[in-house]
Amino acid sequence: MSIIRINTIFAFKLNDMKKVFKDIQRINKLDPATPSERLCKLFEESGELAQAVNKKIGRKVVTETDDEIRDLILEEASDTIQCVISLIDSWDITYDEVVEKIKSKNIKWEKIINKKICG
Repeated sequence: MSIIRINTIFAFKLNDMKKVFKDIQRINKLDPATPSERLCKLFEESGELAQAVNKKIGRKVVTETDDEIRDLILEEASDTIQCVISLIDSWDITYDEVVEKIKSKNIKWEKIINKKICG
């Protein structure tokens, strides 16, 4: 695959995420929930994500297949991400600000992991 094709796919995916972010911001304007209420919803969804992960790692009795549990984790992770974006939109935090902050956090996180691995 050519570099131009990879860059085009990457740009398309970034635009998809920007659109998702903007959609959540638009929908947020329809919802009169306060930041405190949004935070409570985030906690609720995070708990549901934890329950799904607990199923995957064997801390809960399961009747679902591995694929069903994976789909459940995907669903709950998506709900959690949606709630985080909804919450930070309460303070007009933009997509670009989030991306830049995550980039800097990733650098810091990688240094911490490398330090743990390499000693």
